[in-house]
Amino acid sequence: MRKMQASRLFRGLLFIAAGAAAGPSWAQSPVCLGPMKEPHPHPYGSFNFETNSLYAETSKLPDVLDRGDYKYGIVSCVSNPDRSAAPLFVHWLIPGPVGWIQPGDILNSSARLTNDATTVQLEGCLEYGSRGDMTGAHFSGVISDKLRVEDEKRRGCRAVAALPQDAPSGLIKRILMKIRNRFPSDAKNPTKTMLSLEGTVGIDNTRADQYTSIVSYEIKQDGNEGVVEKIRIRPAFRGATEALLPAFNERNPKGIEVASKGRITFDVVNVTNPRLDYASYEIFDQNNQLVGAVAFPVFISSAK
Repeated sequence: MRKMQASRLFRGLLFIAAGAAAGPSWAQSPVCLGPMKEPHPHPYGSFNFETNSLYAETSKLPDVLDRGDYKYGIVSCVSNPDRSAAPLFVHWLIPGPVGWIQPGDILNSSARLTNDATTVQLEGCLEYGSRGDMTGAHFSGVISDKLRVEDEKRRGCRAVAALPQDAPSGLIKRILMKIRNRFPSDAKNPTKTMLSLEGTVGIDNTRADQYTSIVSYEIKQDGNEGVVEKIRIRPAFRGATEALLPAFNERNPKGIEVASKGRITFDVVNVTNPRLDYASYEIFDQNNQLVGAVAFPVFISSAK
């Protein structure tokens, strides 16, 4: 059953994203699958979307190309099932994803890798629409996510900065995952300026205490007025991953130069007691509005 669910969930994916009504073959299923028999509905006026999370063995998740030693993955998904609706922006703070969903399509998060044999069902903050409206959505998480959910409840959704996921320490291993997303170059005109992004994120370990972070991407025009050169991509290293910012800046002193095809890399050395975490590259439109993000795995040093 898990294998069948994983196959159906990923049948509609490509980098981080959603598809047009007459779009490519990966935009066939608007259904978000997971442990709930029915996806969590969110009917809010002109917005009508659904959420769910899938927990499965990494070997059954097609987008996880190289899993290292991690046995399981959690993918959280938002669907925009009404084909007559407008494109929808969502930002699910803890599990992801962040991006725009075309009508009749889905947007999946990057897989969150774990060795936890069980998950916990939680409810976390989700921003939707162009006005920054917030709601709560159920997702499958790891034990450490409970603290982050408590923080959201204590400070409120709008005040919460997305905190990194805690994970057990271990060895640096190769990891490679596909990513997909969609976002407009002008959030004020999403249908005509929509762009699609597809690629891979991963870890290339060179030694036991060092590795190279690699994000490779290709951005294509969906709307006939979308302009790649008008978007900006910036590192979002928060919490413990902020310690990696000097390594990023050393390799990318001029920041990220956006192109139709690109590769973002940086080297991390002298990692002690490695712990898997997640950072992201945030995507901004021509008006400097957040329109998407690419989450990617990193290893950081941690206390024993």
